[in-house]
Amino acid sequence: MIFYLNLVLSLGYLHYSAQTNGICERLHKTMKTECYDIMFRRKIYTELTEIQQDIELLLEFYNRERAHSGKYYYGKTPW
Repeated sequence: MIFYLNLVLSLGYLHYSAQTNGICERLHKTMKTECYDIMFRRKIYTELTEIQQDIELLLEFYNRERAHSGKYYYGKTPW
């Protein structure tokens, strides 16, 4: 939870705004479908640090390598 709060605050989103809620909900859906649903089927985790490492790897892939479907990305990656 602290990781999520730091992420939202570092990006400069305003609390309780409609745009922030939509962005946060989309992040939750993406994390569930592309991260948690797959991670917990593949491996049994015994420590929280293992989960954090896998999430960091996924976020690195998501932000740098995965083709995005945003309005002006046209399948490109942000980096």
